[in-house]
Amino acid sequence: IQAGAQDFINKPFPALELEAKLIRLFKEQALYREVRLAEIKYRSLFELSGEGMLLLNSESLSIVDVNQAFCELCGASMENLVGRPLQELFEGSEAERMTHVLEFAKLRGKCVISDLTLREAHGRLLAVDISITYIKNGESSFIFLGFRDITEKREVEQRLAEVAQKDELTGLFNRRSFTHRIEGAISKARDREEALALLLIDLDNFK
Repeated sequence: IQAGAQDFINKPFPALELEAKLIRLFKEQALYREVRLAEIKYRSLFELSGEGMLLLNSESLSIVDVNQAFCELCGASMENLVGRPLQELFEGSEAERMTHVLEFAKLRGKCVISDLTLREAHGRLLAVDISITYIKNGESSFIFLGFRDITEKREVEQRLAEVAQKDELTGLFNRRSFTHRIEGAISKARDREEALALLLIDLDNFK
């Protein structure tokens, strides 16, 4: 057994005992192959996915495993990520928000958090949507997170919002934005029973 044998049988051995032990060993080997195949399939899906993925220890909330897509998203290697608390990838209120969502995922099993700001290794801020799944495996438990980079989408939305609100030549707010803002200011002043002043500036030869 110490040398690596899976079982032993003493002489003289009953044929039925030998048969039972062989059947058990064959079943164990078949089960091992199934588990190994499932592990290979999981690893392939995990590594080949274009979506950033990571596994967290459910107690310490430290990173247990990451795929290549997440490393590329963060601009960091697996060695620099594994073992770190997840909150280190976020800042201030975003880290606190992430902690609350992870606790919620433990209770509900899964959830999604949208438009969270992730700090990349080189300091660039990324907008991400995160799907979270709580995984219980016997006595062990993990939290699985899938990251989708929406930075470009959010930048496009911001540019479209600016185009709708600002004059393209000067960068000043247009008439529609002025109307919206003055209505908001009047409403707020009315609710607070405060005075409101409007300053008009005439710029000569402004063309």
